[in-house]
Order: sequence, then C-alpha cells, then structure tokens
Amino acid sequence: MKKEFLIVGSVFVAAVLVVGGVYVFAEFSEGEQEVVDVREEEDVHEELSLSEDIEEDFKEERIDEEFFDEAGENDPMRELFERQRAYTDTEISGDVTFSTKTLYEDPVSGANIWLFAVPDDTGRVIMSTEKGQVIYMAELDLENPGATPDWKQMVSKSEIGNQGIADHWHVFDHGFHYLVFSQTQANSAYMMKVDTDLNRVDLEHIVDNYPLDENDGALYANSEGGARLITNDMFLVAEPAGVTAGFFLPGIGHKLFRADTNLDVYDVMNIGGGVLSHGNGSSVIPVDGGFHLLASDSITEVTQSGVRLLAFDKDWNFVSEDMLVNFDRQSIGMVSGVYLDDGSLVMHARTSLDAPARGAQPSFEDKGNSDAGALIARYVFDPDLNLASIDFISDESKQAYRPHTSLLGNALIVGWDYVGTTVLRIDEIE
Repeated sequence: MKKEFLIVGSVFVAAVLVVGGVYVFAEFSEGEQEVVDVREEEDVHEELSLSEDIEEDFKEERIDEEFFDEAGENDPMRELFERQRAYTDTEISGDVTFSTKTLYEDPVSGANIWLFAVPDDTGRVIMSTEKGQVIYMAELDLENPGATPDWKQMVSKSEIGNQGIADHWHVFDHGFHYLVFSQTQANSAYMMKVDTDLNRVDLEHIVDNYPLDENDGALYANSEGGARLITNDMFLVAEPAGVTAGFFLPGIGHKLFRADTNLDVYDVMNIGGGVLSHGNGSSVIPVDGGFHLLASDSITEVTQSGVRLLAFDKDWNFVSEDMLVNFDRQSIGMVSGVYLDDGSLVMHARTSLDAPARGAQPSFEDKGNSDAGALIARYVFDPDLNLASIDFISDESKQAYRPHTSLLGNALIVGWDYVGTTVLRIDEIE
C-alpha cells in the first residue's frame, strides 16, 4: 500500500492510497474522513486482495490532537512550503560533456514489473524482476541483450509468511547482490543476499509491524490505535559496512535500516523532516565520504514535484542541499541516477508534463492517478549540477513507470516499466 499526503499549510487536505492496482482518494477535514472516489486502472501488479488489516487502514484516526493543533502555529514544514512556492523554473545552463548512442532498446522477456539491471565486479550484469509476486533474477547476455533470460526464482511465498512481494530494490557491493523487498500487506520487509552465481546466501526479516510515533510524523493511527511503518516504498544503497534500506515516512522522508554484510541491522534512524522533508520515489547514490539523495518532492502525479540533491556524510548527517530540477506544473518523481567519470550526473525520472500546480487540490479527474505512469525523462547535469539537457526516452504513447539506472564502463543502462512489461535500454557514452 502506498500512501501519499498532499499538505497545504499545516492541514492534511488529501491522501491517495494505492493497494495493488486500486486507487483510493480520501479527503480529510478536521473531524472527518470520507472516501470520495475509487477507481481501478490497468493492473500493474497481478491483482491483490485487500486484507481486512489494510481495509481498516482507510479508517485512520489522529494519534495526538494537541500535536496536530499546535502544528498550525509552529509547523516545521512551513518553511519548506514557502520555499517550494518560491521555486522558479530551472534554467538549462550547463554544458553537456559527452554524447550517447543507443545500442539496444526492447522489452525484456519474462520481466513483468520492476526491472533492475545491476553490474557486478566481474563485468556481468544481473537483472531482477517481479512476476507472480515473487522475485526472479537472471544474467543479461551483453552480447545478445534480446536473448530470453534464464530466470531463477529467488524466494517463495511460503518463506515470507505466505504473502507475495510488492516492490523491491537491488544493488551490488561487497562481492554480493543485495535486495530489499516488501510483503504485499506493506507492513513487513526482508533483505536478501545473493552471490554472483545467483545462489541465495541469506534472507533476513528486517521489518515486522514496526511501530511509529510522533517523532516519525505519525499523526494518524490505524485501527489498532497505533501507526506502523509502510514498507512498500523503499530504496537500497551500499555502505562501507554493508547496505542500508530506506523506507518512506510521509511528511519527513525516510527511516533507514542500516545492516552489515550479514544482513544484521545495527542502526535505525530517520533522515529528512522540516526543510529536508522529501517524498517517496527518491533514491541514493553512494559517493566518497557519504551519500547523495536524489530527493523528489513527491511520487504523486497529481501535484507539481521537483527534485533536490541532499548530501549526507558517511554517518547520514546532513551536509548540503542543491535544487536539481523544478518546472511549473510538472511532476518529476521515481528518480534514479549515476555519476559519470567527469562528475556529470545522469538522472532518469518519471515525468508528467501536465500536473496540478504545487499546493492545488487535484481535480476530480486527477484523483485516481496518485503514482500513475507518464514519460521517462533523462536529465543530464554538469559537474557543477547545472541542468544541461533533458531528453524523453520512453514511448510517448504509453504510460511508463519506475526507471532504474546503472553504469558499466561506458554503457549507460536503464530499465523501466510499461503496463505488463519492462523495457531495457543500453546507451554507449562517447
């Protein structure tokens, strides 16, 4: 279940909740909650049944009325909202220092949703995808990318509480592939470690009904009177000591679960909040001495959203902020990127060119499209993070989702979804 809050001032105006392929738009006032529109779109996952637990989440109650009232007088988000309203369109002022030539672009056989193509330290590229609500992995034939992959199932539903998988992330470091994924009920998450021959080495249950409080921005309670971490919006990034999974915290940013190479979690912390608050659909690039978070304002397509670069040191202390891209009435989210050798940043994002203005309540027609598809755009930034170019690389006649970016030598690799299939594109950097 994906949950996104649209906030004007200090009042929650609307929430878009997504469960499987069903979009529910709920409007809130001070004392009531009403579901006003439910619609289905083409199923992106196989159809999921709503558990009673998730259905009850639609009937949320505020945890702390006093805290909510005080937020109107001393709202920690106020400065962020004021800054966002003052944003101007990003100028294309940088210099592109390279050119690209497309070597391959085609659907990937047997990959239904969520395509990652991740290089290892031997020069191979390993893909991961989801089908039948489980994860499969296979090696990409770099000499013949169109060859049908030899997919291997990596986990079964019986190993994860007889539930399916909804959303995952995949990185390679420390000699192994690491994946994080959520159960379909979105209250439980696992990490998986896989060797270069695609043998599963370890599987650990790292999140299980993790409780949230006011420090996590938990202003609403579920039917049991508490709030829990929603696990199906995440990123994964390699660290010197292991890997870190970040799960989305509405109104704040992400809750990090830092694990060593044996998948033992040794630290849990939040990043974001106040002017550093950011949305789901963000991702992280490891850099010397720390991390660069490509922080989208929101994953929802029904509001204007830009992308900032938030820099953190190796201990996840905030260092600096740069605005990367923002355009009036465009929604830029689901971001991922890589740095090239000369310091240029290549970022891919799902981009809608006709989003409601920032802070505006979406129209009735928009309410079902919380994280719907749009176009996949390639944004190139020079080493000083000046925007240098924008190219739209997906089929404009189709709705595209979830771009994931990687780099192998001079090969720029990106995978994304259309409804029911995935696409792999390889460009040569010249």
